[in-house]
Amino acid sequence: MALKALNLRTIIAVDISDEKLSLAKELGATHIFNSMSPNIKQDIQKLTDGGADRCIESAGKVTTIELGFSLIRKNGGKLLFASHPPDGEMIRIAPHELISGKSIEGSWGGASMPDQDIPIIHALFQKEDIPLGVLITKRYKLEDINEAFNDLETGQVFRPLIVMEHF
Repeated sequence: MALKALNLRTIIAVDISDEKLSLAKELGATHIFNSMSPNIKQDIQKLTDGGADRCIESAGKVTTIELGFSLIRKNGGKLLFASHPPDGEMIRIAPHELISGKSIEGSWGGASMPDQDIPIIHALFQKEDIPLGVLITKRYKLEDINEAFNDLETGQVFRPLIVMEHF
């Protein structure tokens, strides 16, 4: 939704879930691909004429970080992984890919500056009337937070919302 609000010409969503891909298309993705497709690399290379300019990976798996890196173009393509695979797991990247102009960068906590970034994001979402509520598929009480995490991890919800009672 944010990328659409920024008026990007091509927004590609990749996921293992066809349901999530449908939602991505409804919310602004111009192209969707199931990552289980045996031709995903070739299809995206063809669509983008050699690879994506930018890729944001958020699944938190070594395999998806490696896939994202394979989908960016040489000579300037950049992968940002905004996730964290389990400690001790290693990403495998061929050194030639790095010297051919691809880059990879990680982000801890989104690398955000909340005092600066939240007002900008809020203004953008207000201006574009972005329907954030559609992402919240279930609300949980604070005491059910473990159920919310489990439902998120098992794919039963897109995004859970923890509702806290205020006294």
